[in-house]
Amino acid sequence: MAQRIRLTFLGNVYELKAEESDVDAEAVARYVEKTVASVEKEHRGLPPAKIMVLAALIMGRDFIAAKKELQHLKSTLSEKGTQLISKIDATLGEKS
Repeated sequence: MAQRIRLTFLGNVYELKAEESDVDAEAVARYVEKTVASVEKEHRGLPPAKIMVLAALIMGRDFIAAKKELQHLKSTLSEKGTQLISKIDATLGEKS
């Protein structure tokens, strides 16, 4: 089901329809608004296009960091799962 979201930043209001059902479009909208507002506050007087570029770079950096963290967690989980299976197999082997 499509979600309707409203974004407000740099004095403009954007109404969008989000088709992705597995993504919280409202949370994405708030994240974008918050990031743009933070850049705007930190770099007063910067043209809107540059504010948007900086915000996009920050969001990209955050995405790459989250992606790396997810990969690390997946790797750790896989290693721990393998270790656990080995321990279970060893324990069951001792009882046979």
